[in-house]
Amino acid sequence: MTDFASDNAEQNTQPIPPRYWWLKRIGLAAGVFVLTLVAIRLWWGHYAESRLQERIAQYHGGGEPILLEDFATEPIPDEENGAYFLQQAAAQLGQPVELSDVIRDLRNRAIDDDARKFLADNAEALRLTHEAQSKSATDWHVRLTSPVIVTFTPAGLSSQRALAKTTCSAAVYQHALGDDGTALETIRDNLALSRHIGRMEIGLIADLVGVAVDALGVTAVEATAHDLAVSDDAGSEGRSTQPATGEQVRVLIRELLDETAVLDSWRRAMRHERMQRLDAITAVCEGRLSPVSAVAPTPTPVPPVVDRAVALLLGPAWKLDILRMMDRSDVIMRAGTAPNWPAAQQQLPPDPTRGSAAEQVSQFFSKLMTPSFDRAVLIRFWLLADRRMAATTLAMRLYESDHGQRPATLAELVPKYLPAVPLDPFDPNDGPIRYRPDAPSPLLYSIGGNGVDDGGTVVFKSFRLIDRDAGDRPFYLNGDRPLPPPPAETGSARASQPTSTQAVVHDQQIEAGNQRQGQQDQ
Repeated sequence: MTDFASDNAEQNTQPIPPRYWWLKRIGLAAGVFVLTLVAIRLWWGHYAESRLQERIAQYHGGGEPILLEDFATEPIPDEENGAYFLQQAAAQLGQPVELSDVIRDLRNRAIDDDARKFLADNAEALRLTHEAQSKSATDWHVRLTSPVIVTFTPAGLSSQRALAKTTCSAAVYQHALGDDGTALETIRDNLALSRHIGRMEIGLIADLVGVAVDALGVTAVEATAHDLAVSDDAGSEGRSTQPATGEQVRVLIRELLDETAVLDSWRRAMRHERMQRLDAITAVCEGRLSPVSAVAPTPTPVPPVVDRAVALLLGPAWKLDILRMMDRSDVIMRAGTAPNWPAAQQQLPPDPTRGSAAEQVSQFFSKLMTPSFDRAVLIRFWLLADRRMAATTLAMRLYESDHGQRPATLAELVPKYLPAVPLDPFDPNDGPIRYRPDAPSPLLYSIGGNGVDDGGTVVFKSFRLIDRDAGDRPFYLNGDRPLPPPPAETGSARASQPTSTQAVVHDQQIEAGNQRQGQQDQ
């Protein structure tokens, strides 16, 4: 019995083989490693969330909206709401017509019957649009829900663009029929339409449409200002034609030179874009949105468990990436409100698609969800140049009405007709817009995006369209801007013709925005 007990004791005290000691050490090391990773992940998550909340607090402290709830608006009574009248006006539109066709008919003096029918068909739409001009409040009834990037639906932008085309065509028709006072008021209605669209809380696409609508109004000024009838004769009401008053012209000049609404629309758009991206990545980190869906919809959804695992692992990196996107959005916002295009170019951040492989991984969302906004910023300066030249053209018409001829220099317009000669937003030296009274087609011009004064020279693309990326940017004082070929030459329907050379470029940008928004809506 004693021998048996001794044998058991010897067996129990046998040393553990070395291989098992290594397994214990490896297991212990793995446990420590996992605990370390968990601790790092917890610290990283706390750090990222703290940084994000600190930045949000900074925006709120500065009065800046950043969260979805910051964009909530109070309902506005219909009778005070400009958007309500514009939506009603769009519902009353008659047969559409393109502004380029109207301008072509005006030049051919074949407009009377078409003009009267068009104005009669759209009388109610024009009345409602004019009613909206006097409304300072705007509520398009856009009610956003999170995640905004996949739940947002545009609020009738196509119908508002159609309304703008109708409004500007009506202004040209009214001018052709001799009712210049009403024509100027209709152009002002279009500028008000652009302002209301710019207040639509849907991001960059609303700003682009507002810019395009504004450009249509500028085109209407270019087509009509050269022979606009101006008179303050109190007895003009009994005439067959109704000239515009000098005060009407001066009011339109002031509105064209007032760029507050243009700048506010840009800021509003970029704030909304910033909120959309924050909301999207927050939804991804909380498991409410697939990371793949936040970037680009796919026909085959990713399994939720995969999304959750990826979000759990990379959530802190994505939250820190939000800060980069916020910084980038703020820089782009400031660039769009720079005093001129050269200054904006210096502020614009580099192309987000470039960078090292490590940056592509660590900055995944900021690379994919924040595209280059260079073109959108450039378009804004095109519009500013056009508005300033339109205002100068109207001032020249007032001068001509008083003196019987156009001024020899733009300096002669100051201070009676203009407070100052408007600056060229593309001139790095802040020079004024240029004047070529001796050109075959007299014109004002901006030196354009290339920053070079080519003496008013323009470069043409196909279909007699001016290349906006080359040469100078003209404004034709005799209203003789080259038009695209009529439908008979192209074989296309009238409605397919571009509204103007300016609108062609703007429409391309808007279509790209519509496609991007359509992808987000899927």
